[in-house]
Amino acid sequence: MADQQNQEPLDQLATAARNAGRLGKIAAAGASGGVQGAGAQAVKEYHHEMVFFAVAVLCLPILMLLLLPTVIFNGVMDSPDSPDSFILNNDAAVAENAIVIKDRIGAVLQQDYEDTLTAIETVRASQTYSDVTDLVAGDVTFDTLSILSMYCAHTGAADYTQISIDDLEKQVKDHQGSYYSYTTSTETRTVTEEVPAEDGTTIEVESQQTFTVYTVAYAGKDYFGDTVWNLTEGEKSQASDYAANLTLYLYDLKGREGVSILDELDAYL
Repeated sequence: MADQQNQEPLDQLATAARNAGRLGKIAAAGASGGVQGAGAQAVKEYHHEMVFFAVAVLCLPILMLLLLPTVIFNGVMDSPDSPDSFILNNDAAVAENAIVIKDRIGAVLQQDYEDTLTAIETVRASQTYSDVTDLVAGDVTFDTLSILSMYCAHTGAADYTQISIDDLEKQVKDHQGSYYSYTTSTETRTVTEEVPAEDGTTIEVESQQTFTVYTVAYAGKDYFGDTVWNLTEGEKSQASDYAANLTLYLYDLKGREGVSILDELDAYL
């Protein structure tokens, strides 16, 4: 019974955290009226849940920072004219930002992947026996939510006002050329070739040949945290919280808005 009683407030808080419209109004009130304004709006929005929400209201700035990575709400720090114009209350704008972020990161990684293949083919041009092992197979996939969450955790630790989609793209581009690479190895294979016969025809002859095998590799999600942003353990933990909360938020967003533009999020949700 005690466990059930403890879980109920947590379930309620999770539901409240996913209600971006209400939190948007609170944040908007905070932008214009400071902590007092945010607190007053929180009381208004959550007066039925104040028993479990009281502590969260006292730590509202921390709650907002931990809830979601601010890059998804480009311009979140600008004071809105009204709560209704605050981007947290504009599901379509948030969805657009999510897709823009995915496309911009994807463009950088796609170019990196294609450049790697070009480099391989340049070397292979002078070789008789070679092969490519490419598990990517043209399908450049990446964990968008984790990447943008790591970016926000790192950049926000120094100066959260610098967080933007353009800055995220720039920092990812700064490491272009290192996301995809290739390794080489050699292996002996049996090759069947046609060679001229004495009677003027051709015959098939088997021989053992040494192949150079080029294996395409993606640096992986950890490369962003360990190398691109060199995250501390604390930043990694915060990035993990960001990614988890953003996943919940975007699923909830799709549930509220239905299909259309949000279908593009399915690839990485």
